[in-house]
Amino acid sequence: VDDALRGRNFPEEFHPAGITRKIGGNDVRVSFRFKFSPGGMAGITVRGPNPIVERDFHVAVLHIRPTSITAADNTVLHPKDSPEAAALAKQGGWNRKFFYAKKEDVEITPEEWHALALELRGKELTAFVDGRKVLEYTTLAGDAPKTSIGLQPGGNKKDVLDTWFDDVRVEQLGR
Repeated sequence: VDDALRGRNFPEEFHPAGITRKIGGNDVRVSFRFKFSPGGMAGITVRGPNPIVERDFHVAVLHIRPTSITAADNTVLHPKDSPEAAALAKQGGWNRKFFYAKKEDVEITPEEWHALALELRGKELTAFVDGRKVLEYTTLAGDAPKTSIGLQPGGNKKDVLDTWFDDVRVEQLGR
């Protein structure tokens, strides 16, 4: 829409669809412009061979909302070879826990374009909104090689909400 990517969150969706782009490298900077509907959210995941959950999965996650930015992470529920892990696998469940690891309050005006940059150097994640550092977090698995990024819309699960992305860029960083 208007030369930008628009994602839409629908109330009946358990997990909103997103777009994925393959990338490579270890230390990366992902930047893009975004805007969202009031009550909406923009999400970004960086994926790679996550040694914590022992699969190609999220190694860094950010959720950006009108009043906050949050880093999320994953950990395992049970040791890999435990009876509990085997029972989960048999039921088709995942032996992992997604959790919000660090949240910073920040004002991000809906329906206006903003710039986001996520830098991932080793396990250290730093996020900038409109050129201002807004969050720093030490990830559990961010130092894994990077395989892809994902951008997602999100929202309150009650309304149809839009999120727009534009000027998506990925670059390798030196340490």
